[in-house]
Amino acid sequence: MAVLLQHNGYAVADASNGREALDYLHSDQPASAIILDLVMPEMDGWEFLAAWRTDPAYRAIPTLVLTGVPVAKLRQAELHGTMILTKPFTFDELMSAVRTVMIRSAS
Repeated sequence: MAVLLQHNGYAVADASNGREALDYLHSDQPASAIILDLVMPEMDGWEFLAAWRTDPAYRAIPTLVLTGVPVAKLRQAELHGTMILTKPFTFDELMSAVRTVMIRSAS
């Protein structure tokens, strides 16, 4: 997915788990959006979101949650309006969702 996004003009920083993603954000690297899977080793997406939402500097970063976990729709209130894209999805659906979260954050 990162390679496909890069080929479409996006700069991508890849993290294999929520802890790496938080470390990246805490290193003051710029982030225009976060694309997050809920199922990851070490720190899953739910734990990442809980930690990430406590910092006001990061709450404004638009986030797209990718998941094959059906419970995500049931727990959507915990995502605080974060857009969810359910697996499987096409590349066109992913690109449309990325554009949508970027536009929402700009308005």
